Amino acid sequence: MNRTDSDEHAVFHSTPGSSLSPSDAFGARRLVAVWFADVVGFTRLASVDEDAALEVVAELHRVARSEVERHGGRVVKLLGDGALAEFDSADSAARAALAVRRGFGSSGEGREAAALRIGIHLGDVLASPDGDLYGDGVNTASRIHGTAAPGEVVVSDDVWRQLRRRPGFQFQSLGERPLRGLDEPVTVHRLLSAPERSERDSSAEEPKPLRRSLSRRSIAIMVAAVAVAISLTGLVAWSLREPPGAIAVAGVVEPAPTIAVLPFENMSSDPEQEFFSDGLTEELLNVLAQVPGLRVAARTSSFAFKGTNVPIDSIGRALRVAHIVEGSVRKVDGRVRIKAQLIDAATGYQLWSRSYDRELVDIFAVQDEISRAIADQLRVDLAGDAPLAKQETADPEAHALVLRGRAVARQGTPESYVEAVGLYRQAIERDPEYARAHALLADRLMWQAYFRYIPREGYEEARAAVDRALALDPELAIAHTVRGVIANLHDWDFSRADEHFLRSLSLGPGDPAVHYSRALLLMRLGRREEAIQAAHRAVELDPLSFAEHNLGLMYLYAGRTERAAEAFEAALALAPDSPHVLANLARAYSWLGRHADAIRTVERARARAPGAHVTLASLAQVYALAGRGSEAERALATLLEQPEVSPFRVATVHAALGDRERTLAMLEKAVEERDDHASWLAVTPEFDGVRDDPRFERLLRRAGLR
Repeated sequence: MNRTDSDEHAVFHSTPGSSLSPSDAFGARRLVAVWFADVVGFTRLASVDEDAALEVVAELHRVARSEVERHGGRVVKLLGDGALAEFDSADSAARAALAVRRGFGSSGEGREAAALRIGIHLGDVLASPDGDLYGDGVNTASRIHGTAAPGEVVVSDDVWRQLRRRPGFQFQSLGERPLRGLDEPVTVHRLLSAPERSERDSSAEEPKPLRRSLSRRSIAIMVAAVAVAISLTGLVAWSLREPPGAIAVAGVVEPAPTIAVLPFENMSSDPEQEFFSDGLTEELLNVLAQVPGLRVAARTSSFAFKGTNVPIDSIGRALRVAHIVEGSVRKVDGRVRIKAQLIDAATGYQLWSRSYDRELVDIFAVQDEISRAIADQLRVDLAGDAPLAKQETADPEAHALVLRGRAVARQGTPESYVEAVGLYRQAIERDPEYARAHALLADRLMWQAYFRYIPREGYEEARAAVDRALALDPELAIAHTVRGVIANLHDWDFSRADEHFLRSLSLGPGDPAVHYSRALLLMRLGRREEAIQAAHRAVELDPLSFAEHNLGLMYLYAGRTERAAEAFEAALALAPDSPHVLANLARAYSWLGRHADAIRTVERARARAPGAHVTLASLAQVYALAGRGSEAERALATLLEQPEVSPFRVATVHAALGDRERTLAMLEKAVEERDDHASWLAVTPEFDGVRDDPRFERLLRRAGLR
C-alpha cells in the first residue's frame, strides 16, 4: 500500500545527517509549507557594484540557512539571489520568513538598493532523489512571491486559513491577484507579524491559567462577544452555571485532559466536498470521545466556529478545553490527504502535527492513528491495542453517501429528512452490511414519524432498520441510542429504553445526545434529580448546543421554575429567534407570575413562527394564566386549525383555562392514541390542577408511568 506520513518532530534539516534524507522522500507526495525568497533589485545592484551584490547573496544564504534550520525547516536549494525552503507547518514557515527578513536587513552594505520578498504556500510536493522539490506547492509559492512588494512576506489563502486564529499572527488581505500560469486569480495576504519562537516556548512551558471562576456577568459578556463574533444563527446554549460536582470555569485548563476538534478545512478544488471534510471531522471527534479519561467538546459546539476568525484561546475558553485539534482534508482521485495538528488552546503553540496520504478505503485506519497520536500527546492511557476507529465499510462511495446524508439531515427541514433517507438507502444498497447506514436511516425515519412528516407507521420501519444495525454491530452506540428513543417515545417501554441508553453510554460516554435522551426518560419516570444531572452532563459536553434549553426543560418539569427561566434566558442569548426557547421561557415567566414578560416573550415567538404548534399552545397558556381568556380561546382555535395537532398540547391549554373536563378528555385521547408527548403526563406542571382526579391516576397507569 502506498502511504506517506510525516511527523512534525522528525523535522527537516539542511545539514548532512538529516532525519529525512532525500532518498527517504523519493516518490512521496507530501503536503508541506513551501516558501520562495529572492532579492528585489539584485540585477541592478550587480550591474553597478558586483562586490556588494556578492555580499548580498552571501548574507541571504547565511541568514536563510540559519533561520530555516532554527525553525525546523529545510533549505531545498539556493539559487543565486533566491532561496527555496520547505516546512512541515505553515506556522514554522511564517515565523522563519519574518526572521529571515529581519536578519537580512540587519547588517551589510547595499541594503538600501536590495530588499527581500518572500511568498509562502501550503501545497503538494514531490521530492526527487537529490532532494529537490517539484509540484503545485513549489510552483504556486514561486508565483505568489512575485506579488510581494520589496520587504514583504505574502502568503496564500491556504496558509492564511491555517494561521488566522493563532495568537500573535496578523495579516492584511491583498485581495485576488492574477498569477502567471494559472487560469483563476488567487487570494493573497500580507503577513504583518508572528510570535517569536522564544515567546511561544516560554508560554507553553509555564501556562498561567486563571484560577478564579468567572462571574455570571463576565460569562454573559463572553457569550455575547462570541455570539457576535461567530454569528450563531439558530444555535443555543451557554452554561451560565456550574453543574453539581463540575470543575469551575477557569480559563481553559482543567485537571482532566480536554479537547475540541474544529472543522477541518476543505482543501479540495470542489466546494461540494465540504460535506466530506465536515464528516471526517465529526467521525474523528466521535472516535476521540471514546477514549477513557478524555473529555471532548461535542460537534455542535465545535462546529459553531466553522468559517470564523475567532482566536484559538477564545475558542478554548468558550468550549472549556485546554487543547484544540484542527487540520485540512483534500480528496483527489480515490485518495485522501489529511493534515492534523494539536494546539495548546492557551498559547496557540503547536504540540503535534502529522500529514497522511492514503487511499480512501483506509480512512478509518487514519482516524485511528490520529486518535492514538493525540491520546499519546495528552498522556491518556489507552487500554489494549484494539482499534479506536473500526472499519465500518470497505466501500468508499457508501461511506461518502453516509457523510453526505448526515450533512443534509442537519438542515432540519422536512425536505432534508427525505433527502437524507434517500442517501442512506443508497449507501445500504452499495453495502448491505454497513451498520451505521442502517442506524442513521432508522434515526431519520423515527424523527420523521415523531414530527408527523410521515405516518406513524414510520416507527415500524425505523425499528426494523435499527434492529438490523444492531444485528450487524451490537456495539454501535448510535444504534442503541435510536433503539432507546423508539422504546421511550413510541413503545413506552421505559425499562428497555434505559437499557439501551446505558449501553450506548458505556460505548460512547462523550455523546451529549445520549445523556439528554436519558434525561428525558428519567424525568418522565419522576427521577428528577437524576434527570437534571444527566442534562447538566449534556451541557458540559456541548456548551454551544441546544443542551442549555433542554436543561431548562428539566428544571421546569422538576418544579424549579426560577432555575428554568435562567437556563432559557441563557439559551436565548445565542438564539434570540428560536420559537422553542421563547415559548418555554414564556411558560416559565407565567408560572413565576411575570405575566407582562411572558406575553412579550410569547408574542416574539408568534412573530417568528406563527403557525408552530409549540408557539400557539404557549400563546394560549400565557394569555389564560394572565386572565385574558378571550385571547387564549382565539389562540386555541388557531391551534386546532393546524394539521396533526397533538391532543396532549391541546390539553395543556384547557388546563390553563381551568376546564377540568376538557383537559381530562384530551388526555384520554392522547393516551388512547399513544401521543408521543403523553409520556410527559406525570411531570407536566400544567396538570397539577387535575392530579387529584382518579381519572388522572388511571391515565398514568395506562401510560406505564405508575
